[in-house]
Amino acid sequence: MAADGTAPVTVAAKSAVAVRVGAPASPPPTGGTVAATFTATATTVWGQNVYVVGNIPALGSWNTANAIPMSPASHPVWSATVTLPGSTGVEYTYIKKNPDGSVTWESGANRTFTTGFGGSVTRSDTWR
Repeated sequence: MAADGTAPVTVAAKSAVAVRVGAPASPPPTGGTVAATFTATATTVWGQNVYVVGNIPALGSWNTANAIPMSPASHPVWSATVTLPGSTGVEYTYIKKNPDGSVTWESGANRTFTTGFGGSVTRSDTWR
């Protein structure tokens, strides 16, 4: 195809040509990785820490022992950056690990998003 959008075509006698308009030039990309930054505004008490946990191995596969610790450097905003697989549906939530070892899950439905092919994404949430 030419830069102006035309396509010169030569067709032999008693032959045909088909043109499909709107078809993608190639399939959409899959794979890659995404740097996902999770931020959660969460009030805590002394000794409590906030973690992000989710449905994929990079987020602990819902196992609180494998949840991703978040930094309180900008308290009350906690943050963590995790490398996630690209083109993947992600479910996640936040938990607080208490000084006595117990775990408090935030309320409400799991949070969801789909990662892109690459690059980065930021999820900014408030504890529920």
